[in-house]
Amino acid sequence: MDDINWQPHAANLAKDLTDIGAIRDPDWAVTFAATPRHVFVPRFYQMDEFNQPRTLVDSADSVEQDRPLETIYSDQVLVTHYQVLDGKMPDGQEIRTATSSASMPSIVATMLDRLTVQVGQRVLEIGTGTGYNAALLANRLGDEHVTSIEVEPETAAEAAEHLHTAGLRPALVVGDGAAGHPARAPYDRIIATCAADRIPSAWIDQLADGGIIVAPLAVGGMLVVLHKTSLGTVSGRVDAQPVGFMPLRPAGQHMPDGWVADIPNTRLEHHTTTCVEPQAWADPNFQLWLGLHRPGMQTSLWLDDAGGYYASGVYTATGRATVDYTAGASGDWPVTQDSERVWDTVEAAWVTWQQHGRPDRTRIGITAQVDGDQYAWIDDQDGPMRWPLPTPKPCYGT
Repeated sequence: MDDINWQPHAANLAKDLTDIGAIRDPDWAVTFAATPRHVFVPRFYQMDEFNQPRTLVDSADSVEQDRPLETIYSDQVLVTHYQVLDGKMPDGQEIRTATSSASMPSIVATMLDRLTVQVGQRVLEIGTGTGYNAALLANRLGDEHVTSIEVEPETAAEAAEHLHTAGLRPALVVGDGAAGHPARAPYDRIIATCAADRIPSAWIDQLADGGIIVAPLAVGGMLVVLHKTSLGTVSGRVDAQPVGFMPLRPAGQHMPDGWVADIPNTRLEHHTTTCVEPQAWADPNFQLWLGLHRPGMQTSLWLDDAGGYYASGVYTATGRATVDYTAGASGDWPVTQDSERVWDTVEAAWVTWQQHGRPDRTRIGITAQVDGDQYAWIDDQDGPMRWPLPTPKPCYGT
């Protein structure tokens, strides 16, 4: 590690993250500048035109070593592992889906910022991945205050090697992240780097009184910051920052083949129109609202030869619809859908979103109890607008 001039790159990354507001605590700026990210991402895959991990980049083998270092210390996701799925891409190559990646440093910094961690506090990380996040925590708090759990033994072993190379030895555990790690509980902070459907009861149980959970949820790209307000209960708001993470999964379960969603091959026989402008319903705040009311719905955008959008698709595991981007003579937009009429669901959610003042994601809150009761709410957890937190329905066949 000593023969690579990585320090200027790390310092530039820390400055860039500070400049964009991802780092607000000067102590985190010092930590990012002192943590060698290239040790944790020695190899990564460049993405092809179909956003598939395709070309392996090995910084150790590069003749121009600064080029991969510039990428590694830039604010971008780097895919480190993938799984081959059934089928072929349009260009005939195998279909690959990422199973592990190094998150964008700005997202890493934002989530660490939301922890509001203090010296001496104990942190549980769910999803060790490359080990970079654990390294940042260990550099800031000390090895003895950090526990990280990883579901994949091979990934955990690689992370341990990376951490040891960097001179760090936090507690690493191989196991089911949803179960936490009771042997070292209670934790003052819990941070997840994978998206759970709901907040696991074990996290609530293992969180100290007054503790904080920072975690992505699978619905609508939510990042939640939850405080333990009473025995067995955590509650808090959805953060303004949308995030996207790979799903939390139990030990022994591989990424499902359909994690890359298949569009169902159903007959589009219902022709209607909509007054909802297609570009408008792509608003991320509405996407969250839609996800809370109709989980498992996916969208796609279709490009013409000039690279412009000409239609949108919306689909579930069993139904689909398309919406043209060019309005008809009536001023409405043509809709074609199958018998499930999924676009009707989108319109209904759009109407309720409008009726409630088009709430942005920061007005949405989540309350989770150790007994499994979890619900979303607007503005006030004890107010009239609250509903059970849905379990996302995967948009793929079983």
